[in-house]
Amino acid sequence: MVWAAGELLLRHYYIDQDKDLRARKMTADQLAELLAFLFYRGLFLENPPAERLVYTRNLLGMVRGDKT
Repeated sequence: MVWAAGELLLRHYYIDQDKDLRARKMTADQLAELLAFLFYRGLFLENPPAERLVYTRNLLGMVRGDKT
């Protein structure tokens, strides 16, 4: 279901015109890197290499919260 997050992001951005998401005014390159970042994490269960990221480096610290 890795594709589901990407599909929802694109749907909210382009079809639903989500105002909060659109307020970020992402370029096509930024949106593509965000999608690639999400797919990489979903497929490999780890972050992509930091040296390959331009726009999404700030997401490297994102970790799953402890549910205790």
